[in-house]
Amino acid sequence: MPKAECPGKKSLDTGLPYKNIEIGFQTNDGIKWIIINSELFNIKGYGVYLTLHDITQDKKKTEELRIFNQYFSTFLNNISDYIYFIDKEEKVLFCSQSFALLNRKTTWKNLVGEVVTDILPAGTIDEYIKDDAVIKSTGESIIGKIIRHVNSKGKNIYLQTSKWPIFNDKDEVIGIIGISRDISELAEE
Repeated sequence: MPKAECPGKKSLDTGLPYKNIEIGFQTNDGIKWIIINSELFNIKGYGVYLTLHDITQDKKKTEELRIFNQYFSTFLNNISDYIYFIDKEEKVLFCSQSFALLNRKTTWKNLVGEVVTDILPAGTIDEYIKDDAVIKSTGESIIGKIIRHVNSKGKNIYLQTSKWPIFNDKDEVIGIIGISRDISELAEE
């Protein structure tokens, strides 16, 4: 870092503290990141108190999370299967764009926080509630169940649906992930 940019030098020159200055620098092990704070003090002349905090791991975790979110958003926006993640109160945490369109929404982000029973068309809600209650009480999955659903055009379609419980660290069911696929053409044969 050039001397003029050093927070300690700046504090000496201006008499002002500098807080949370983020600096990256190259090492043999890759880029390291630190936060520097500088504060002027006067004990038998002037000095600068500097604190350095290594945030390299925080930066790596943030970048990993950004990449995961990028991949996950791409997945949700492009998968043709109807996918949804709900919490134990039946609120949507995430869902695929195809699930949003199936349920008359323009984007999956409009469904986040919505209760599933407020989204689903009349005539299909009871079966969803019953299946979700079984998963929550037993912790067991439902695999390949065929259900009737009313699509965004009001037409009856058939979905092959699988649902799995999501557990917390205490093995309590805290949510459900569901994946459905339109098999209307197969069901009609």
